Amino acid sequence: MELESTDTTFRRLANLTRVRPRVDAARRRELRHDIRHELATIGLLASLLTDAEDIGDTNRSRVKQLQLETAWLDELLQAYDREHADPEDLWSPPVERVRVDVLAAEAVTALRLTSPARFRFEADPAVAYANRLRLWRALRNLIDNASSAAGPSGTVSVRVGTEDTWTLAQVDDDGPGFGREPTGLASTGLGVVRAFATDMGGRLELRTSRLGGGCARILLPGVDDPGGLYRADADAGTHL
Repeated sequence: MELESTDTTFRRLANLTRVRPRVDAARRRELRHDIRHELATIGLLASLLTDAEDIGDTNRSRVKQLQLETAWLDELLQAYDREHADPEDLWSPPVERVRVDVLAAEAVTALRLTSPARFRFEADPAVAYANRLRLWRALRNLIDNASSAAGPSGTVSVRVGTEDTWTLAQVDDDGPGFGREPTGLASTGLGVVRAFATDMGGRLELRTSRLGGGCARILLPGVDDPGGLYRADADAGTHL
């Protein structure tokens, strides 16, 4: 068998390099299409269950939470699409005034349905300028990490409010504490949170919790509420 020349090999590899991104892009489009189809199917089934008369109030609330989770997944997929659509397009996630306490309450409600840990939640109305999707991801990562660290018989405490000029979201648990449990998804999640906080002009603090485990604090620059995001009945705070 005749061996190809070095120049021929380089040309062949160069052609493969040019073709591969197009193939990968096509496969990503196909996968996105299928994922969106499945999300739409889940959403439709959830809507049908919500309207059913025989599922009871408890199951109806669970189905509504499933609809919320599906909506967040769709937003994540859209964000992924925008960030990978064109490597030359420097797309920046939009920043807006967001009710941190409301998003945190939603995250706690969702994890209460799937985690055996005990949750405490306390919040005062708190607004921050942030990308809503990235803030939701950060809160979910912190609360999910705390739930895993606390374990089935543990406790997770979530508090949202203001501290000096900062908007604060704090998550405590009574698990082993930072650095005393295996690394893995938890460290990846903390990386997501730290990058978000830094990009928003804030910071992530990791401490020892008053509960004995880990304490993670997201601090974002606080803002007034000129847009009227506070509800009239929110002055007393939120307790779940």
